[in-house]
Amino acid sequence: MMNPQQCAYFAGLLDGDGSIMLQLLPRSEMKFLFRVKAVVVIYQDTKQKDIVEQLWKLIGVGYFYHRNDHISEIRIEGFK
Repeated sequence: MMNPQQCAYFAGLLDGDGSIMLQLLPRSEMKFLFRVKAVVVIYQDTKQKDIVEQLWKLIGVGYFYHRNDHISEIRIEGFK
């Protein structure tokens, strides 16, 4: 559980270095033609990876990646 200060820090990172995406995924075998998938992503230079990883552990959901282009990201998708 995050306190108000931690929530504000997360919101600031999302506002400055993140994105909220809605993806339409084709589903031919379903009643509807598309499935909507929401994804929240925060990007930071890998130099800040310790702070981002600590935030990811605090959030308790999603995935933490180190990409080949020296970017670390928190990716939250799905339900918990």
